[in-house]
Amino acid sequence: MEHALSNERIINQANALPAESSRDERLIKKGIEAAAQDERPIDDRTARYIAGQLHGGQASALYSLASTGNIVEDTVYHEMYEDLEAQTPEVASWVEALRAYCLAREDKGPIKGWAENAAILDRIDATRERVQVLGGIAVAPELVADADASPAAGHAIHADRLDELFGEPPDKEIGRADELGWFGLIIDHSTGGGAIISQDEQGFRYVWETDDGEALDQRWQSVIREHRTYEDSLVDLERRHQAARLERVGYACPECEEPIIERTQPLSPPTWSHQDGEPLCPVSGDAGSEPAQPGVWREGEVVPLAGEADGDDAHGGGPRVYVTSLADYINGDLHGRWIAADRDVEDLESAVARLLAMSPARRNGEDAEEWAVHDYEGFEGDVTSTLGEWPSLQDLSKVAKGITEHGPAFGAWVAYLGRASDELVDRFEEFYRGEWGSITDYAEDYLQETEFYRLLDDLPEYIRHYVSVDVEQYAEDLTSTMYVADTPEGGVWVFSVS
Repeated sequence: MEHALSNERIINQANALPAESSRDERLIKKGIEAAAQDERPIDDRTARYIAGQLHGGQASALYSLASTGNIVEDTVYHEMYEDLEAQTPEVASWVEALRAYCLAREDKGPIKGWAENAAILDRIDATRERVQVLGGIAVAPELVADADASPAAGHAIHADRLDELFGEPPDKEIGRADELGWFGLIIDHSTGGGAIISQDEQGFRYVWETDDGEALDQRWQSVIREHRTYEDSLVDLERRHQAARLERVGYACPECEEPIIERTQPLSPPTWSHQDGEPLCPVSGDAGSEPAQPGVWREGEVVPLAGEADGDDAHGGGPRVYVTSLADYINGDLHGRWIAADRDVEDLESAVARLLAMSPARRNGEDAEEWAVHDYEGFEGDVTSTLGEWPSLQDLSKVAKGITEHGPAFGAWVAYLGRASDELVDRFEEFYRGEWGSITDYAEDYLQETEFYRLLDDLPEYIRHYVSVDVEQYAEDLTSTMYVADTPEGGVWVFSVS
């Protein structure tokens, strides 16, 4: 015995789309309607399908747009309007929507993952279509064995029976009402059959019952498969979306996440604007509506620029370096920025990537991949020669963090060892003895600490009168087992290296 949907809702199959409308045409119509409702251009996926319907072959600009997202402005508009008078009003609306999309999109070049992202959304839509409500029964259509088993028979379930089925926790459940719907499995152990109950985001409840245990299990497994397909598609889409965000670098408006540029004028503080010159998107502040503060891409999110240790005012007084873009340096443009160096390697990589992303050379179509350190601050003099103009970011981070933790003597230790990657660098505290005014001061303190002078005092008076210590000679002898580095203030750092 199989029952159709309850009388809470009966699907009207007459409302389905006409059979002659292809899936692509339905998708295009849906995309255009959604864009009009939100007062925005159509999305990438809708543009891809419109271009796929209109292109005239692989050599056409519309084919390039459909396959890669590339907008060839010299020819794509001509192809759109060619033979437009002979097209139906519906196709003419497609052309107008695609034209508005092309004009609005700032980046006209190919889009990474263009076809793949559309394919993921296609799979999600296909899943939604397969797990459809046929007369209220949530089931893949291939499981409907024959017309007699179809819910179209219109048999309704009494409201009391609905309350009974939905009143107790099911044996198994899956899904969410606001996604593909919530489904529950109720097993009738007396007959071997049972029921599948479901509820959608609008609150409508559905029931499918059978006394055939095998059919019940088959239908439930179908629901599980479709939900897993749907969830896998969502996970894949989110993974690709996050990967695309992680690849974004440079400065951005935190409201719209679009690229922004810094504009400088003589004797005036720098200002930020969108690339078209418009101010950053407005936000509500203490003084009312005002432009948003500039942000920068970091780990897939736009964070306030003020929170980044990139600039002169944000480095916190620790070691820092002035990094420049070599492509711009060669062109005569000084494009660089002070970057706080005592950060993790990943942070330094992001900071350098942002610097290169905003390169004038790159904006002019040139490669801007090489960089160099043209100035150091907060580093001991000799260690800057050790690190050089092209240090590895691993070495730079290691030395800067060591200086922040131990002081500039750490830099002197690295300079003595000759490279930041030396294993002895990490044993700094084991070898460092401290800072003194001179090596003679260190020798004097050492003799005091070892109670050498107390031993002299214990000598008989007639002998003590003839005994003295040549501290300066002793200090000179110590240098054979010590590394002594001059401090900027005129003192010395002493390391035991014997």
